[in-house]
Amino acid sequence: MSLVLDLIIEKLPEDDGAAWQRIEALRETYNESPGAPSALMIALHDRLTRRYPCLSSFTDGDPDNQCAWSDGPLLGNLGTHI
Repeated sequence: MSLVLDLIIEKLPEDDGAAWQRIEALRETYNESPGAPSALMIALHDRLTRRYPCLSSFTDGDPDNQCAWSDGPLLGNLGTHI
């Protein structure tokens, strides 16, 4: 089983409908052109991969591959806002 998490830097609207509209707009922008990861996203990446190493750090067929990530390199999945 795998999950996709949207990590969003900006504060979202309080209204649920407006928040989901903003999330969809951010996803669309990310899918068209993610932009370079922001400093905050890079800091999050570094903190997460210290505890849960990136999939790209394992070799193919590594019997100890207990990777938490289903895609890598993880840094390639981060954009400016999402």
